Amino acid sequence: MIERFNFYDVYGYFLPGFGLLGLIWLPFGLFKHSWPSKEVGSALIAVVLAYIVGHFIQTLATQALPSRTKDSFGNSRYPSDFFLDPENPTFSKQFKEQLASIVRSSFGIDLMVEKAPARKNDPEFAAVTRRRQDAFLLSRGVLIREKIAAYPEQFEGMYTLMRGLATASFFGFAYFVGWTSAISQAECLTKLAIGFLTLALACIVIFAFLPIRFTVSPAMRAWLEKTSLAAFLLAFLCSGHLCGLGFVNSGSEAALLAGLAAVSLILFLRFFTAYKSFAQEFAKAVWRDYVGHSRVAVRLNDTVE
Repeated sequence: MIERFNFYDVYGYFLPGFGLLGLIWLPFGLFKHSWPSKEVGSALIAVVLAYIVGHFIQTLATQALPSRTKDSFGNSRYPSDFFLDPENPTFSKQFKEQLASIVRSSFGIDLMVEKAPARKNDPEFAAVTRRRQDAFLLSRGVLIREKIAAYPEQFEGMYTLMRGLATASFFGFAYFVGWTSAISQAECLTKLAIGFLTLALACIVIFAFLPIRFTVSPAMRAWLEKTSLAAFLLAFLCSGHLCGLGFVNSGSEAALLAGLAAVSLILFLRFFTAYKSFAQEFAKAVWRDYVGHSRVAVRLNDTVE
């Protein structure tokens, strides 16, 4: 297992998990001056825990922040798909035609780069999207097999990192809002927090850990995933309120926590923007590297012959 640990594990799992754990611990450090131990054993436990939490975050991140983006017609599509539309300026017309020719000869897939992008009500919309996605995955597989996918993998690692940090920051935002609300010592608010936290945990157990999500339709599964994500946000909000009881006793302390919530929200927006940018750069790198690799391979074969 250690031998297979690579930069993707660090970027994708450890750093987002470590970030979320840091946000959870931060209020206790500020108000109780209780910081993590510097002992080696405690550090190792923190590393393992951060790695596990990171896997958990990425599972939720794929639901909260999908890689699809709205195209000019409002369709939700992958960048690797709508980059090939005729009017999209990301690639030149000559490059798209060359890519389409290479993909057609290599995989027998028509990318249909000369045709205007289909709308959802067009019966060919799903077919075109599926073809381009299949071609993209096949092209990426070739680059990995030939061990020339380092550059695209760096972008993949970065967009995975940004997506994980964005999700952790948003959970931190809900958590700090809960801490801020603890300035109110109203018993009814505490009872509401306990009730909603219990409900959220029940939803998490039912939707996230039981196999029910594998036995329903895709539409129902998507609804269950969104519900479980909302349950996690509610759990962070309520747990923040309950943890803050007895610690937040003044307006200045509540203002500090509100500031932390604002910073977390700003970080979420920044990480989310970076995630979208790196996801697009990943798609560009795969298409460009595949065309470059194919052209070089053809020239080498011609030289040998």
